[in-house]
Amino acid sequence: MLDADADELSPALTDRMRMALDDAIATLNIVQNGILTRPPLYLYSRLQSKGPSDPFPRLLALLTTARRTLSYPGLLYSDAVRTANQIDEQLDFLRRSRFYSWLVRLAEVQPTKSQRLGHGIRALADIKPLLEKPLAPDLDEIEPQLLDVASAIWVNVRPLKADAAVTIIVPVYEGRKYTLACLHSVLAARNQISARLLVVDDCSPDEQLRSDVQRLASQALFDLIQHSDNRGFASTVNDGILATSGDVVLLNADTLVCDGWLDHLHAAAKARQELGSVSPLSNNATILSYPAINSSNPLPADSSLRELCQLLEEQREEDTLIEIPTTVGFCMYVPRHVFEEVGIFDEAAFGHGYGEECDWAMRARHKGYRHFATRRAFVYHHGGVSFSERAARQQADAAEMLRRRYPNYWPLVAEHIATDPLAKTRPIFRSAPSNSCGERRPGHITRVSFHRWGYEESRSAPVTVAQGLRHTVDFCSAR
Repeated sequence: MLDADADELSPALTDRMRMALDDAIATLNIVQNGILTRPPLYLYSRLQSKGPSDPFPRLLALLTTARRTLSYPGLLYSDAVRTANQIDEQLDFLRRSRFYSWLVRLAEVQPTKSQRLGHGIRALADIKPLLEKPLAPDLDEIEPQLLDVASAIWVNVRPLKADAAVTIIVPVYEGRKYTLACLHSVLAARNQISARLLVVDDCSPDEQLRSDVQRLASQALFDLIQHSDNRGFASTVNDGILATSGDVVLLNADTLVCDGWLDHLHAAAKARQELGSVSPLSNNATILSYPAINSSNPLPADSSLRELCQLLEEQREEDTLIEIPTTVGFCMYVPRHVFEEVGIFDEAAFGHGYGEECDWAMRARHKGYRHFATRRAFVYHHGGVSFSERAARQQADAAEMLRRRYPNYWPLVAEHIATDPLAKTRPIFRSAPSNSCGERRPGHITRVSFHRWGYEESRSAPVTVAQGLRHTVDFCSAR
């Protein structure tokens, strides 16, 4: 069994990481020299005069240091994971910054260079998964029968189609394996509160996935809305909201849930009159990620997801709700009266699926509502970010629109990072039982540990607003 605090990186993995770093360093050097030092230089000069610092030197310095670190004999997994998290945070800082928004536009002026920029970002994105893969449970371990919707594994789940006070809305587009795993986990999870499951298929290009959800819906397992054309994430979610009359849970199709997850969200939603939304903790949910904030945390195989959820359930009731600056879109419970007062997502401005939940959360704040995280619920989130040039432009545009609409948005996020109100949860994660496999449940991650993440807390310096910008809230995407 792997011990992330004691085991060394294998030579093969070290070589693959070193090659990925070499590719990323070389490509970013080409991008920097090719885009930033040639006409039209006035755009780059204008960008520098506006204040945001150029993140390329820091990023290249970090990559060069990481490359040198990989040459050390006996490098531990924990050291490698810390290095990968640092690279991931710096990459996120680059992608979410105003600098990157300008850089994308600059690349458009020199279209021959934009491909190099995209290649460099993708090369960086490949580094962290190379580290995570040996440590994380592989979702390929999903029961093979799960991918056959005619198999017996789908017979033993409880339909969620009756009238209920809560509707779980799952927008579907791509990712057949993750989507089927998500739907099965929702149907298999045991909760006291009655719920309806509503799947909204936004004209998925995967014909097999469309057929699968049609067949499952025909078995009366859940309700289904299918679009005849692709309308975008915000419109897909809005269609689901408008098709319901009670409370709503918006759940990404690449998540997995445990027994009691909905009960805890429902109880939290009823605990505060001013509550606008409540979200669970996760391994990959930006400001709600643990143990490393704003990271897709690796999950060593030591204890089950079910055991972790049970551990969180044992907390004292008064300690469970923590206020957060904005909702996190991978999983958010919203009471019906909040949607009725605040409205639905702004699909005209955020139709492509980046930033719409952040915009909605700020509108709710202006109505007097607040957003919370519950420390009694945990939802696994596979996640995944598109590093295409088009996605980068859309994310940069969404981030800029949030800055213009809500000047206090980024300072709120930075303040949350600085005060770290969820810090007291980390000891709970470290106390998760080890060397316990847990009971295997089809469609669920079977072995997950949270007490050996290769993570060290460091609070030697306060977090500034500028530093807080790299911990931006999840731009929800069904893609």
